[in-house]
Amino acid sequence: MRMSQNQDKWTTVRVPTELLKAIDEFMKSQIDEFGLPKYRSKSDVVTEAIKEFLKKHREKEAGS
Repeated sequence: MRMSQNQDKWTTVRVPTELLKAIDEFMKSQIDEFGLPKYRSKSDVVTEAIKEFLKKHREKEAGS
């Protein structure tokens, strides 16, 4: 069985349950101006958080 191209671009990362609860609460509070959720999944939230974390730390390294 061959994985689709989309599946080849993703991997699984384990996150503590306590963080997942916090992510769920965060997702509930993130609504756009039309009353729609800003995030479709926990993966969307975690992906954005990782990008922001990496950007922040790259800027710190560049400034060193």
